[in-house]
Amino acid sequence: MRSKVRGALAIAGLVLLLAFYGWQLWIVAVQPETQPNPHRTNSSAQQVVRPKPADERIADYTEILAIVTALLAIVSAVQIWFLLRADQTARISAESARSAVEAAQEQAGHLKASLEISSATAKATAISAEAARTSAQNVIDTERARLMVHIDRTNIADLLLAVRSSVQAISAGGTIQDFLWVDFKFRNYGRTPAIIMWVFRAIVIHTTIDEDRRQCTLFEPDDDAVVDGFAVSQSFQCKMGSLITIDTARDVIAGRRELKFVGTVRFKDIFRTEYDGAFSFTYDIGVNRMRLNAYTEETRQT
Repeated sequence: MRSKVRGALAIAGLVLLLAFYGWQLWIVAVQPETQPNPHRTNSSAQQVVRPKPADERIADYTEILAIVTALLAIVSAVQIWFLLRADQTARISAESARSAVEAAQEQAGHLKASLEISSATAKATAISAEAARTSAQNVIDTERARLMVHIDRTNIADLLLAVRSSVQAISAGGTIQDFLWVDFKFRNYGRTPAIIMWVFRAIVIHTTIDEDRRQCTLFEPDDDAVVDGFAVSQSFQCKMGSLITIDTARDVIAGRRELKFVGTVRFKDIFRTEYDGAFSFTYDIGVNRMRLNAYTEETRQT
């Protein structure tokens, strides 16, 4: 806006200078011509030098003034041309800067959109990866092996029942003349085979405060014992290493002590995942048999 105003003022000034110059030329044109004196003789002896009349001096001054004015008009015209050119250059520069800013803003918009697309793609990839992992884990959870321990045979109920009926023979030391033992097996209720790595088991008799006695054994088969489907697996046995006394048996019958069969098993499935299972049986005097308390399985972190 300011550049347009300056350009208009410059053009107006140039027009005024040109008008002034034309006026000066018109004044020079209307000045009367100087006539020679008819009474002057050609004799150099009689030549008289008189000062120029006022009209001639005014005419000369006006002519010089017109020339100077013309020069000023030319200089002003050149200045106006440079001013207009500079204004045009500034306007072009401003337009270029504005175009550069718009291009930068457009590029920033494209970059922002690209980043948003990349972020959305990354999120979608992460969601897909998580969904694939969840799907694979669901397949493993559905198809994996699941073991359960079952007592095949035991003499615990018979011995305690005999003591309860007072028909069991008693040695000189007051002990039962047989060892407590449990034969048990694992069955697979999953959809894929399981390979037993090792089994730990023990028969425990303890009070509610202190443990009375425990005999533990560790089974490590030479070859992996395969447990597949509902087929009965290899039979394992847990046997106490010492005889129990009649008093201990009567405490178990009276409920003053608990007799438990506990153990853990480690096995792996076809997905190369290892699991640790823990089981616990308690002798129930009411039904005279071993009752399963709990069996849990946890994935082993390797």
